[in-house]
Amino acid sequence: MGILRGPVVTEHSVIASEVIQTRDPEATVKDICRFFNESDYEYSSMGVAAFGPICLDKTSPQYGFVTTTPKEHWANYPLLPRLKEGIKRQKADIKIQFDTDVNCVALFEKLRGQSSAKNLAYITVGTGIGVGIVVNGEMVHGLIHPEGGHIRVPVLKEEAEFQGVCSYHGNCLEGLCTNVSIAKRFGHSVDDNASIP
Repeated sequence: MGILRGPVVTEHSVIASEVIQTRDPEATVKDICRFFNESDYEYSSMGVAAFGPICLDKTSPQYGFVTTTPKEHWANYPLLPRLKEGIKRQKADIKIQFDTDVNCVALFEKLRGQSSAKNLAYITVGTGIGVGIVVNGEMVHGLIHPEGGHIRVPVLKEEAEFQGVCSYHGNCLEGLCTNVSIAKRFGHSVDDNASIP
C-alpha cells in the first residue's frame, strides 16, 4: 500500500520521524498514535495528510473520513476522528489541518520549495494517482479535491485485453498506470517492480 510518516516538526525542523507501513486502518492508526503518545512533546497544532478521496467539508458528519477509496478496508474510515481520539499528548485547543497528501505536498512546494510560480500542479503515481493544484498561491478545492486518477483514457488496441486494477472503473488512468497495475501486468508483487529493466 503506502507509507504513513509521523514527523515531529518544530520551527520548520524535523526532530523525530518514523516510517509506518500502511496496513488495515485500525492497526495503522494505532501505531501512528503510539508514535505521538511516546514523544516528549505536547502538540498545539497538527497537519494530517491522507490519501483520498477524503471528506474536506467541515460541516459534514463525515469530515475527516477517507471516503470511496479502492484501498481495502479504508473506505468510509473515520481517520481524523480516530487520530483525535488516539493521540493523548495534545492541547485542548489543538489546531488540526486535514487535506490530501498531494495537496499538502503541492502547498509545501509552493511555500517552502523551489517554485516561485503562483500556480503549480503536483502529480504523484504510486498505489493511486494523486493531483494537488495551487492556483494564485491557494489550494484548489471544489466538491472534494482535485481528482486525477479516475479519469477514463483511451486504451491502445494492443493493451485492450488488460482490464485494469481499479475496483470502480477497471481501466481508468489509476487502473492502468499505478504500481499495482504494473505488478499485475508482470504477474509479480509491487515490491518486485523495482527489478523491471
